[in-house]
Amino acid sequence: MRALLVILTAATLAACTTHTVKEPDKTAWQAFGYKGMAAKINRLAGSNSFNCGIHNKLEPNDPVNKHMSVADSRACIKQSINSKIPFRYGSIRIPTDSYLFDALILSSSGEFWSVRYDTMLDGSGGAHFIERCNSVKVDYSDLTYEGVDCKPVSTEEWLSDIAEQTLQQ
Repeated sequence: MRALLVILTAATLAACTTHTVKEPDKTAWQAFGYKGMAAKINRLAGSNSFNCGIHNKLEPNDPVNKHMSVADSRACIKQSINSKIPFRYGSIRIPTDSYLFDALILSSSGEFWSVRYDTMLDGSGGAHFIERCNSVKVDYSDLTYEGVDCKPVSTEEWLSDIAEQTLQQ
């Protein structure tokens, strides 16, 4: 009886300390950035990666925000980085005078990718800022990040296997 009580107590404590990642709505990624961008992000992260969500920081009432809270995304990113499990996380914001689609990826090969696509408010003048990094520093208070020991990836290399794009710069 005592052994059973010990096992049940241990199982209860383990359940309390294990975080289960909530899977957000996958359709939100389909509208992320431009046609083919989400598919490339998904290929890099891999089919078994965690989807840590997308947050539209411009419009709090955007339905995309309702599928996964900031707290859920924060927990997902922390768990993924600590466990070295591939993941993807995205945000949409306006740094100054443009839309910034920003994705952080831990690929299935263990590399961090910083993928930023910046386009004017009218949709013109899109520019890519893409880096492959050995590590990443995440500010969990606002879910921003900075790559560490990064190498730039050219726009041409990034777009080379996105069939939907001829060359969007």
